[in-house]
This record gives sequence, structure tokens and C-alpha cells, in this order.
Amino acid sequence: MWDGKQKAVTFSYDDGVCQDRRLVAMFNYYHVKATFNINSGMQKD
Repeated sequence: MWDGKQKAVTFSYDDGVCQDRRLVAMFNYYHVKATFNINSGMQKD
């Protein structure tokens, strides 16, 4: 739903590196939505 807004920005990130955790925290703080494509072979947790 657009809620009356007329512009949009999309974010997409690949590889799922550890530094993405900081980026996710910032996005959560500012209520920004993004798509992360995670490589299952790189997950350690």
C-alpha cells in the first residue's frame, strides 16, 4: 500500500556477509525495508 506517497526506493543486497547485520540494525531503526539474498553456504549461525 502506498499510503498516498508518490515516490519509492528499493534496496537489494547479495551474499549475506557479516557486515549486513549492522545494515539490518540501521534499517530496522529507521523502518526501512530491504531484500537480502543470502547464500546458504555462507551462514555460520
